[in-house]
Amino acid sequence: MIRQIDWATRAGFNTLRLAVPWHQFFVGERLYEISDEAMNGVRRAVDAIRGGGMLAILDQHGVKLNMDATDDNLRMIEMVWRQVGAALCDIPENELWFHGLNDYTNAAQHWLYSRPQIDSIIAGATDEGRRGKSKTEIVSEYHSAELLRQGVDLFRKNSDARDPRTAATIRGLRGMYRATLDGIRAKNRERPVILTQSPLLLGDRVPLYEIPEEDDRLLFFFTLYRPQRVAHQGMPVQRTRLSLNDNEFIPMDARFTDTSTERRVVRTHIQAFAAQAKELHRPVIISEYGCSKWTRTRDRAALLRAVREEAERADVGWLMWDLCSAYGIAEWNTSRYWDPCALAAILPDSPLLPKGKALERAIERTVVRNRAMRTARAFRMAVSPLIGAVRARFKRS
Repeated sequence: MIRQIDWATRAGFNTLRLAVPWHQFFVGERLYEISDEAMNGVRRAVDAIRGGGMLAILDQHGVKLNMDATDDNLRMIEMVWRQVGAALCDIPENELWFHGLNDYTNAAQHWLYSRPQIDSIIAGATDEGRRGKSKTEIVSEYHSAELLRQGVDLFRKNSDARDPRTAATIRGLRGMYRATLDGIRAKNRERPVILTQSPLLLGDRVPLYEIPEEDDRLLFFFTLYRPQRVAHQGMPVQRTRLSLNDNEFIPMDARFTDTSTERRVVRTHIQAFAAQAKELHRPVIISEYGCSKWTRTRDRAALLRAVREEAERADVGWLMWDLCSAYGIAEWNTSRYWDPCALAAILPDSPLLPKGKALERAIERTVVRNRAMRTARAFRMAVSPLIGAVRARFKRS
């Protein structure tokens, strides 16, 4: 871990988020007690990030809760943050932020858009946006926009929370926000806190969630996995029994070439959240966006660059998912390999990047390396069922 943090420092990043599955480190007789070993390990990582001049963001990762979170779920969230907040409360607020649950299950993920924003998508997909697009692109984008429109209409129709899904979402977000803040604010009154993704936080609905207006140290985050066909958690994938880099999926032949249509999909989603930030009078950041390293090298770089450019244009902060994994820009052994094409897409001024022709040659080597790895993995996927069938036959015989 320290080696990867050192590499991120040298690469020029200014923030690292530590995704910590605290629920995997419960020990002892007290309910939801975090082990000293885990807490000390996180402390060492946070200190290393701070030592590199970066901001550390610490989250509660990998807890999949539905909107109707039980009292036990909420108690667990609060107890985790009480322990973490007490253990790290001595770190200055400008060097460590806390980030609530990174994810949850929610049937209303797309209900955050205002009607005018959706109307603009429809207009682009059916009028001016027709030029230069295939019929498939137009229909696909129109269909997505229609779903968004229906979601907003449904939410506004049931804004008094009589609709069961809306009521469950409001109730769940209230509980999670309250549990997170109660745990953190016990020892960290001024520390910035990033609250869990909030798809229903339309400006005039904020009171429904009982967010303390006097707490001006709150931010909101959102994940950006659009266009879905190439992004992390959305791309079409094939299941494989192979497991490389802790990833059991390999993307199919999805493409992102940064066409005007693709760029507009990215821009529309980011602008929707930027508009929401103005309504809330609170910052929002992209907490995750990314693309599997098994996609084409230049397509992946195009997506990473498009999101970064549109986020910076909208004055929205961003965090890429992630540093070292199946979506990362480096291997765990960062001294052995890292992806100059991806790094140039998100940090074009990184001191680690070679200049001029040397960068072009490095990118071309990465393209060749990635193509060879994709070919090898596709071959292994093709022969794996045959090998399994042969083994089964020998067992029967």
